[in-house]
Amino acid sequence: MKKRWAYAIQIALLLSMISGLIIGCEGLSSAPPASEYPADIIGRVTIAEKVMVEGEQDKSFGGNIVYWIVEVSVKNKNYERPINSKYDPSIPLPKDVSVGQVWSIIVNGKVWATPIFDSPPITVPQGQSGNMIFSFAFQTDDDTKVSDTQISYRGQEPFYYGELINGDTVAVYDWDLKKVTQAQVSQENVATVKSIRGVTDLLVELHPTNHTVANKVYVVDLYEKGNFRARTKVSWNQPEINVSSMKLVSFPLTWEEEKAYRFKDVSHIFSVKVHE
Repeated sequence: MKKRWAYAIQIALLLSMISGLIIGCEGLSSAPPASEYPADIIGRVTIAEKVMVEGEQDKSFGGNIVYWIVEVSVKNKNYERPINSKYDPSIPLPKDVSVGQVWSIIVNGKVWATPIFDSPPITVPQGQSGNMIFSFAFQTDDDTKVSDTQISYRGQEPFYYGELINGDTVAVYDWDLKKVTQAQVSQENVATVKSIRGVTDLLVELHPTNHTVANKVYVVDLYEKGNFRARTKVSWNQPEINVSSMKLVSFPLTWEEEKAYRFKDVSHIFSVKVHE
């Protein structure tokens, strides 16, 4: 019992620390940097290999597409009319701007992509702030980086051109739920996951890859149905990498989870991301 309480205290402290870090990151997107434009806007990009829409994988664009999910924070300083996430027919469009280009991704000053799924209707009147979300689709062989692009609001003049920040690369994003439902192991594939199973703790079996660097400490993030849960660390020395030595990392389970998950494969519930 004492051991279990110790685990609980450790988990609480860990989640408290992580919560502080997450709040700090969200603070960046909720307070966009000041600009010379009538609005301050910033966007954070999550790149998803697949997107689920109405419970099914979107296949409208074939199999060579990745999706950019762009979470945008907006502060309307001086636009007299509200900034809208979707086209508002009561606001005349500027010259040479189509309905679908009110929000666009810009490369070298030109419209590069426009949203592919409807955004929830959000209105930000003058003097107020708000958050919006957009989805874009790009060819997998397109080598354009997030740092090469800008987010643009073109519903009123002067047009806004703002910064996009690179976030996570994930396997599956659920557009209806507006959240990651399957995190990818790693953008660089520094480790592969062989199994995730319950015993007295949750055990994750990891193996190094040819991208694994000897003696580097990697972070292992645990997700439960796409939601961040806990974090630990792992590393391999060079001989271990040479023979692809397995490493087990563990995460505490509650008493109810231990009874339900013991000796079971729970990879359909949990996923991990291994990164620097």
